[in-house]
Amino acid sequence: MARNLLIGEKLRSARLSNRLTLAQVGKTVGLGHGSVAKWERDENNPILEHLINLAELFDTSIHMLIAENLSAIAAIQH
Repeated sequence: MARNLLIGEKLRSARLSNRLTLAQVGKTVGLGHGSVAKWERDENNPILEHLINLAELFDTSIHMLIAENLSAIAAIQH
């Protein structure tokens, strides 16, 4: 069974693929680089407003950022 990527891994991968720093991503969403770093370490999760900005920044959908996480949560609840 394939391992689900956590949102932090997806965000880090997207950030690095776009050659952006933590500070640049933070500035785009209106937060400091520390908040973005916590997301990437899965210590915290972005709120919907930030997910919208991240999806736009990385030219992807919110669904692509969180879909596997939703599947993992659903599996735990059953």
